[in-house]
Amino acid sequence: MIKINLLPRIIDQKRLVRNTAILMGVILILIVGAGIGYAVKLQAKVEEMEKLAAETEAWKARVENIQKQAQEVRNQIQPIKQKLDFINQVLEYNLEFPKLYEEIAKWTYEKIQLRGLQCDGQQVVMQAYAKTLDDLGRYLLNMYRAVDLFSEVTISGIPGYKQAAGQAGSAMPTVQPAGGSQIGGSMAPLAGIQAIQAGVQRAESGAYAPTGITFTVTCKLKKPIVAPQFGGAAQTGQPGAPGAPGGGPMMPAEPMTAEPMAGPMGAPPGSPPPGAPPAAGGPPAGM
Repeated sequence: MIKINLLPRIIDQKRLVRNTAILMGVILILIVGAGIGYAVKLQAKVEEMEKLAAETEAWKARVENIQKQAQEVRNQIQPIKQKLDFINQVLEYNLEFPKLYEEIAKWTYEKIQLRGLQCDGQQVVMQAYAKTLDDLGRYLLNMYRAVDLFSEVTISGIPGYKQAAGQAGSAMPTVQPAGGSQIGGSMAPLAGIQAIQAGVQRAESGAYAPTGITFTVTCKLKKPIVAPQFGGAAQTGQPGAPGAPGGGPMMPAEPMTAEPMAGPMGAPPGSPPPGAPPAAGGPPAGM
């Protein structure tokens, strides 16, 4: 038996259109639902981020407030800090003169008696006494060899030496080696040696009294000692009173004998190089 479909084809098309519309509606509903769910999720995240931003702003305000308070405290302690820094500088400054005097003692010949020593931070003036010109010569050569301490050395008061302009006791010519520096070591041409040689030549004929020699040595410091100034940079060339910032400690007025330290007049084998303190125990053999 043969089945014959006599229904028009439009009937099937309507059903197909209806099913398609239902499917599209379901898809649309799913899309809208997903969008709504995602929006709700984003909203929760936005609220969380806004809350975090508000907390961050609050922390920022607190940090700025703490920074402001810290700056106020710094401003309050700034004068105290300046005073503390000045005190530390003064303590360091007060140690410079003892160190300088120790170094001078190392370079002072053992048979020389220092009767006075003044230092204004720029130069050292020593009034000394020697029994003979030989002792004076060894002492002076040691001063010339102290290139780490002094940049210029002058001496006055050597007997039998013709002083500049015919005035005895005036300052001798300073050390001026050909290399350009004022002190070049033990082999540099020394103005004081000429004075000693002339004095020794005259001493042979009894040009000086055997009771001893009093002389003055002026040594310019290679590294000046500058007194600290409160609230500003240190000023040079303005020493204060002894024992106060700007001036060295007051030295005793009575005679004092230097430590037993001596240096060679020349550079014999085994002698220390220029700039090194002389060895203790007196001059080398042959002096």
